[in-house]
Amino acid sequence: MRSSLAVLTCLVLAVALAVSEWPDSAFSQEGGGNPSEILVYKPPMRGAPAGGGRVGAAVRGENGDNPALLVLAPDHVGVTSQKQPVLYWYISKPTTGRIEFTLNDELRGKTVVRADLPSPKQAGIQEIRFSDYKAELAAGVVYQWFVTLEIDPSQPAKDVYYGGSIVYQEATSDLQKRLAAAGSAGAPAVYAGEGLWYDALGATLSPGKKGGENLLRQQRVTLLKQVGFGASGPGKPQTAVAVEDDVLQFIGK
Repeated sequence: MRSSLAVLTCLVLAVALAVSEWPDSAFSQEGGGNPSEILVYKPPMRGAPAGGGRVGAAVRGENGDNPALLVLAPDHVGVTSQKQPVLYWYISKPTTGRIEFTLNDELRGKTVVRADLPSPKQAGIQEIRFSDYKAELAAGVVYQWFVTLEIDPSQPAKDVYYGGSIVYQEATSDLQKRLAAAGSAGAPAVYAGEGLWYDALGATLSPGKKGGENLLRQQRVTLLKQVGFGASGPGKPQTAVAVEDDVLQFIGK
C-alpha cells in the first residue's frame, strides 16, 4: 500500500513539474489551454533548403525620422503549402513614400514580381496577396521577397528595405485531413507542427476569424519569437532587434 502511494505521489509531482515548465503561451484566458491552441513550431528538417532568412540593408532611416519596416518571415527558408500565399510585413508609421514588392527566383537569377504596394494609411501589419499579382510559386524553388521603401529617388542608398525567403511544398493528403479535423481554430497549431511557418502565421491573421483575439495575438507572438524575433545574434544589427521588439509589442497589445 505504501509503495503504491509513493508511486502515485511521484507521478503527481512529475506532472505538476512538467506543467509548471510549460511556456506561458501554452495557456490562455480564452480557451483554457486546449492542446490545439499551443503553438510549437517545428522547423522543416529533411530535405529543407538551407540558408535564407531575414535580410536587410537598413531597418531605420536616418535619425529614426523615416518609418521602420520589417517583413514577418522566419530566420531561415520558410515553407508554405500555398501556391499563392499571403505575406505580411510591418511598418512603424504611415507614409506616402513609394513602396515596392519584389519576388526573386534566386536559383535562376530572375525577378518574378516587381510591383508598387499601396501606401499604408496606418502603422502596423500589412499584407501582400500573390493573387493580386497573378503570381504563383513553383514547388521546391526558393524565392526571396523584399519590401522596399524609397526615401529619395535620387539616392537609392537611402532606401529602407527588408526581405525573407520562402519555398512552396504541396500539402500532403494527411495534412489536409488533419486540417479538416482541426478546423480554423486548430489550424495554426497543425501548420506550426508541420513546419509550415507562413501558413501558421496566416491562420492567426485570417480576416475570417472572429473571437479569441487575445489567443490569436498570443499565437502570433509565439510564432515570431520561435524564429528569433527580438533575439540578438551574431551579425544581427541592434536596430533590427529594436524593430523586432516593436513588432512583438505591437502584436501583443
